[in-house]
Amino acid sequence: MLPLVNLTAHPQAGRAVGDILTTELYATGKFTILERTAIIERILDDETDLDFVMTSAVARRIGKDLGAGLVIFGSVSEYRYMRGIDQNPAAGMNLRMLDVDTGEILWAASSSRSSGWYRISLNQICQEACRDMVADLVATRVP
Repeated sequence: MLPLVNLTAHPQAGRAVGDILTTELYATGKFTILERTAIIERILDDETDLDFVMTSAVARRIGKDLGAGLVIFGSVSEYRYMRGIDQNPAAGMNLRMLDVDTGEILWAASSSRSSGWYRISLNQICQEACRDMVADLVATRVP
C-alpha cells in the first residue's frame, strides 16, 4: 500500500488513515504488505512528491520498482471535527487497487463518514470506514 495523499488541512491525516487501512488489510490475512518505511524510502530516493502518488502512472511505476503485483493508493479528502456545538468527527477517503503489470484499476471505492454522536472519535469513524472498504475489497477482489 502506497502512502495516501493528504488533501486535508490536518498535517498527518494521510498517515493516520493509511496506518488504519494497513492494519485492516493485514488483519484479513489476504494481503502481503510492505513496510511503510521501505516504500517511502523508495519514493524519496526517486524524489517523487508524495502528492503525485495519487496518479495511477506513478503508482504503477513505484509498484514495479518495489516488485509488487498490486498496489493500493489514494487520498484522504476529509479528516476533521466539524464546527458546531458538538464538534462531530468527519472523514473521507478514496482508494484504488492497481494491477502493476497491466495498469488496470481492479477495484475503487470512496467512503465519507460523519457522526452526530459526540462520543465517537475521529479515529473510530476512520476505522469503521476503512474496515468497510477492506471488506468490500476482499469480497470483490479479482486476483
